[in-house]
Amino acid sequence: MNAARIFGLTAALALASGAARAQVAHQQLVSLAQDMIYTTAAVYPMSATFLGIPGHDGELEAPSEAFRAAQVQRLNEWRERLERIAAGFDAQTSLVD
Repeated sequence: MNAARIFGLTAALALASGAARAQVAHQQLVSLAQDMIYTTAAVYPMSATFLGIPGHDGELEAPSEAFRAAQVQRLNEWRERLERIAAGFDAQTSLVD
């Protein structure tokens, strides 16, 4: 009886821990997505206007080699952030709702 109670408590704690990790991963993914959307909107204001993201009407991007290099750097940083988030995934956090 005592062993069953300990097992039950251990299982409950393990599930709660997995749920907490999943919530942290979710928050990190939401933060990354918001950063990607709003940064891209600021960098490409015409696309932002087309997509209905407010605050960029009348702005134009100015493509250049520096502009392209900065965009490549941003994309690499976002990929690295995503890889760090995904590295913490396990069977519990990998499930799709």
